[in-house]
Amino acid sequence: MEKLKQQIKVLAEQQLALKNQRKTTNRVGPKTMEPWQASLTHQNNRATLRELYYAYGSIRGKKSENISKTPINMDNVNKIITQYAEALRSNS
Repeated sequence: MEKLKQQIKVLAEQQLALKNQRKTTNRVGPKTMEPWQASLTHQNNRATLRELYYAYGSIRGKKSENISKTPINMDNVNKIITQYAEALRSNS
């Protein structure tokens, strides 16, 4: 469970850094990547974070309607749940 939380934290921090890099004007700080690259990375992270949040909520016993109202690829969520559920069982 701790690895899942850590992965969510890393991606959430990356989203904050990408916010400024997506700007074409009025950028604060140095340019580390092109705006189109930052936008694509942001979109991919957004989908991944949504799946990770859903998996985290499911593992904690939350109902699906309380976790997310957005359509989610349940195949990816089920893979995440099985991956981290096995890690939880091995740690216990």
